[in-house]
Amino acid sequence: MKAISLLLILCISMSCSVLPATPAGDSTIAITGRQIIESDGSYNGFPSIAKAADGDWILSYRKGSAHVKTPLVILRRSRDSGKTWSPEVAYFDTSQPDPGLALMPDGRLMITFGKLDPDGTSGAAYSLSNDDGLTSGSVHIF
Repeated sequence: MKAISLLLILCISMSCSVLPATPAGDSTIAITGRQIIESDGSYNGFPSIAKAADGDWILSYRKGSAHVKTPLVILRRSRDSGKTWSPEVAYFDTSQPDPGLALMPDGRLMITFGKLDPDGTSGAAYSLSNDDGLTSGSVHIF
């Protein structure tokens, strides 16, 4: 049993990449080959990413002036696996966004977010895009 455990540990350690140690207190993270998206001073939160049926990466997040004042659902697209990103596109102007993305089995892109019902009750909503997030479908409230 000891030999099997040692062999397993050896196999696992040989298949793992070892990252160089950083000096104590150094919180620098090296990211190579990708574009870092920096804020323009607005509050950007609740990011979600999905790979669309056409292979593009779609990024969604909410944007506004503060944590509770974020009415916009923003989408950005990368056609090169995250190396570069399109400019921000305001996808929805909604009451309580917190967006999420999912690729449906039929290839449509679903975006979910919070929304106030017409009577003011907070609830969940979704929209299905038939063109990989280039345009939105109608909003459905759960």
